[in-house]
Amino acid sequence: RDSRHNYRSLDLSRLFKEREELRDSFLYQLRAFQEVRGKLMGNEESDNIINSIKQEAREMMKNVSPGNVDWFVNLFCDLLLQIGLLPVGETDSEVLRHVTDKKRLQKLHMRFTSKSGQKSKSSRKLSLDQKGSSLNEVTPEQSFQGHQEFFFMVLQAGDSYRFNTHLKRRLARSISEMSTANETKGLCLHIAKLQLLAKFLGLLVFSPNWDLSSERGCDVSDANSLPPLDLKMHITKAWNDYRLVVVIPWVVKFLSMMRWDVSSKKLPCYAHTFAVLWTINLHCSNEATHHLQTNMFMVRLQLDALFHDV
Repeated sequence: RDSRHNYRSLDLSRLFKEREELRDSFLYQLRAFQEVRGKLMGNEESDNIINSIKQEAREMMKNVSPGNVDWFVNLFCDLLLQIGLLPVGETDSEVLRHVTDKKRLQKLHMRFTSKSGQKSKSSRKLSLDQKGSSLNEVTPEQSFQGHQEFFFMVLQAGDSYRFNTHLKRRLARSISEMSTANETKGLCLHIAKLQLLAKFLGLLVFSPNWDLSSERGCDVSDANSLPPLDLKMHITKAWNDYRLVVVIPWVVKFLSMMRWDVSSKKLPCYAHTFAVLWTINLHCSNEATHHLQTNMFMVRLQLDALFHDV
């Protein structure tokens, strides 16, 4: 555990002091995010706070020294696994508990009836889009809900090559380790955490190409274009070990971040992966696999969604 007594030299003391400052800044930004997403407030006020969080995240990433990158990556991942699957904000029932607060009820009414309120991120848990939205109109930001939006904002605003490189390695290593773990109790939570890590790994891998033209060519010799995980190996091993229901969900979540990256779809490594997944999808629809019908049906649903979106 970190303790000032373990950092006796001047250089080590500076590292420890920086860690304290980074942790405090990171948690302060998180609390500010929870405040803005957990309370009813105007769009302008909400946008100002979010912009402030992004600015502070950008400054924070600039101040991470090389000696603290791995430490900060571990802090980021630990916090992501702790709260990344949790929602944030007041739900209808939570607001209605305060029925004696006339101001709250007025704001709730405005959020249901105001068109501008329905478009606000801070009100997405209280309002429903009656018209629905086309899958083709989904933006990357809409894929990160709840607390995931905070971590997404930090990475996008920070835009640190060094931090993102180390984070990719950590996420890939964690996914590999968790994929081979024999979890029997709490399997659903285990799969959900794998999906969470894979989503953010996909964000780091594919987001640099999200805004690029579809006419851009792909350099297959570029190491940055290669997946940080051997997807085909993981899928094949899962097939042989009868663990598709554990591995396919996180593979799908990782590849789903490719939907806005036209160039990466042309790379042979991903084309081969999709070919393997297509074969598995055909097998899942085979009636001969009736003894694995439930698991295979779950796998097929996820693969169908992936092929449709990506």
